[in-house]
Amino acid sequence: MADTGSQQDNNRRRERFETDRRAHLHDGERRRQGTVTDISASGAAMAFDLDDEDLAALDDLNTDSYVNLEIDDLSPIGGFVARNLDDGVAVAFDLDDYEEERFANEIASSVRGMALDD
Repeated sequence: MADTGSQQDNNRRRERFETDRRAHLHDGERRRQGTVTDISASGAAMAFDLDDEDLAALDDLNTDSYVNLEIDDLSPIGGFVARNLDDGVAVAFDLDDYEEERFANEIASSVRGMALDD
């Protein structure tokens, strides 16, 4: 039986990094705080700082909603909600090839810098 997890990772266009960076997500109406749990140049997963009542309010963040994401130590970036998660959202960044390459380099540089600081 094939290991679909490894196959999925191998099919990703960009390297994905686990992280715990603080972030803010703006959807045009609300500003949400939370933590980016993983990131690549093509997207990120963000867990919100929410209590149980606020988790019900996630329903107003529809798939394909445009959002802006401000992640500590990285350039602000826009994208679309790709899917809702139990405690947040996955965002697909809205970048052309040049911008995606630049952001990939920014992420890699930032991740290496964090490793050196530890």
